[in-house]
Amino acid sequence: MKKLLEKLNNSKCMAFFRRLATKRYFPLLVAGVTLIIVYLAYFIFAFSGPIPVLTGTETASELWDIFRVLPDQYDFSALKITIIILLILESIVVYVMIDQHIMTVNRAVFLILVAAFIIRVGYGISTDGIVTRQYDLNVGANNGNGHYGITMYIFNHWALPDRLIDSLGNWDLSASYAMYHPMFSHITWALFMHFNSLFMGNNIWVLYQSIRIMSIFISCMSIYFIYLTLKELKLQGGMLLIALAILAFSPPLYRLAGTTNNDALTYFFIFLCTLFTVRWLNKPTIGNIIGIAIGLGLGMASKLTAALLAFPVAGVLIYRLIVSIKEKKPFPLLLSFVIFALVVFPLGLFFPIRSYLLYNQPFTYIWHNLNHGLLVENTNVYDRFLSFPLSQYFKNVYEIIWRNSAGTQDYNIYTSAMKSFLFGEFSFGDIVLAGILLFVNLILVLTMAVSLVFLISNAISTRKINNKYAAFFLGGLGITFFISYVNFNIVYPYGCSMDFRYIIPVMFPIAFIVAGGYALTQKATASGRVRRFGTYFFPLIVGIFCLASIAFYISAI
Repeated sequence: MKKLLEKLNNSKCMAFFRRLATKRYFPLLVAGVTLIIVYLAYFIFAFSGPIPVLTGTETASELWDIFRVLPDQYDFSALKITIIILLILESIVVYVMIDQHIMTVNRAVFLILVAAFIIRVGYGISTDGIVTRQYDLNVGANNGNGHYGITMYIFNHWALPDRLIDSLGNWDLSASYAMYHPMFSHITWALFMHFNSLFMGNNIWVLYQSIRIMSIFISCMSIYFIYLTLKELKLQGGMLLIALAILAFSPPLYRLAGTTNNDALTYFFIFLCTLFTVRWLNKPTIGNIIGIAIGLGLGMASKLTAALLAFPVAGVLIYRLIVSIKEKKPFPLLLSFVIFALVVFPLGLFFPIRSYLLYNQPFTYIWHNLNHGLLVENTNVYDRFLSFPLSQYFKNVYEIIWRNSAGTQDYNIYTSAMKSFLFGEFSFGDIVLAGILLFVNLILVLTMAVSLVFLISNAISTRKINNKYAAFFLGGLGITFFISYVNFNIVYPYGCSMDFRYIIPVMFPIAFIVAGGYALTQKATASGRVRRFGTYFFPLIVGIFCLASIAFYISAI
């Protein structure tokens, strides 16, 4: 095996790929190859069960009756076996490289990304795009105004749907489920369905399910953007591998590969915006600020959650402006700001302004006509926001969001966020593996908390923060989304409001903090005992978390 790997490494083919990786168009090449692989995998494995015969005259409720029984009739055992074989082969390669002392950071990064892509492809293909672990599709409603209904309306009519009208003839925002969202994601899905209809036919079930191809693809590209962002943050060696592993194998990013609502595209653009923001910090060019504007603008056009990113981005822009004023060179930067505004405002504000002008929908409107069974029973401020009840964390492996469920409803935002981080709002997969993942996740969170304390203490004592502007940006990112999360749960005290999917960007500072904790133990000034502890503990706990996460989501296929 070692000779084979060395021969491959020294081959002309590998030399060609190394040269190719230095080209500016390499990310586009990665995207193209990834999309082809996803399409091939989808065609090979996705159609492992019956395809419904539809007349086109079915009501929404009739369609739901047809669709909801289909997932149980699909057999993804061949897909699961293929994924397991691929991961075993990769594990053998990892073992040989480590045993023969030929593992490098770049090779480890490549292997992490490959494994992350494999898991996303497997989860995305095996997750039904209409029935299984989806959010707010509302397929069975006769008005069809959830994410599914909006997408299908655009697909069928080449136009955006209107809000519903109440009995008095007024726009009924409270009944227009999911229609308050910007609709760039729905437009994208509808156009993608039309593209796929060229070679998949006109069966709407087949076409809507094919949206997962794009979800898988952008989920894979998101983790690639995350890697590029970590590189821009100057993370190297063990820090890079620890942070990348945490992000690559975090369950919320798996689940985005199987979702067909507006979450996947929203976070894709958020990650794109984050990448260009960090790049702009290092190199404030016109190209980078246009990248920020496109990421932020299209993120907001997909879901207004992306607007929260505007606060840490604004902090970065203001910082650079202050520096340029001190250097008496503000005009080139002001030109960049004008270009930024010309790009971001039309993209980000088109849908909110349109909704306000047509339907008198407030800019910050959130649909809140939810089922009262989702209301949190325990509204005690201490219990919900100021405590961390371990008993609730371990009492129910999966989060319970309904008041009338057999188990006790979850109410604490921290334990709920941690459980929904792992499993969303769903109960699935192997219960034993779920329990292991729950425990390991708690240890990882505690590691992050202790690392944060020591990083702050070290910064105060040394009066020095490495890469401080990037650290402040990530800190602002985490604080902004956390404050929004707390406020959201105060204003809308529902079980579903505690879902981690609303604050996925906080994973960036979390991974950065854990990696920073590892780096502290490896400082030249650290004692030998501390360095040995960090050398073994951080890779061990992160490795166990990654393996537990992979094992659980393979069990869910």
